[in-house]
Amino acid sequence: MKFIQKLCFSGEAEEALEKYKKAFGCTIRNLLHYSDAVINGWERPDEEKESLVYHSEIMFGDQEVRMNDLSDEAEVELTRKVIHIIGFDTAEEVENAFSVLSDGGRGNKATRKTTVHGNNWYCKGSFWSYMGADV
Repeated sequence: MKFIQKLCFSGEAEEALEKYKKAFGCTIRNLLHYSDAVINGWERPDEEKESLVYHSEIMFGDQEVRMNDLSDEAEVELTRKVIHIIGFDTAEEVENAFSVLSDGGRGNKATRKTTVHGNNWYCKGSFWSYMGADV
């Protein structure tokens, strides 16, 4: 069984994919634009939507996260409100992620070292919705 998160954006999903790839060392496993869905016969042509992300999968190690631009506003708002905690092995990884995500976005640099889970660093905040949300 897997727990798969879905993050909903309003036109920023592809930029977020690239930011997360750089900040967290993620792998983009799948990226379909609305235009791809039209070609496959899943959707009708719509020039305003053709460059939007229809479906994507990004891998944080073996944790899959799905992202798109075509959700309703309630799902986008929910994505902006959810807090995620990301574990890192070193303080340098935390600083790199914060630096990448703070460039052009909003980040929450609440970091702490914990001994409960060993020698790991944690970065807590709404980095997923680094654009467009005051959290």
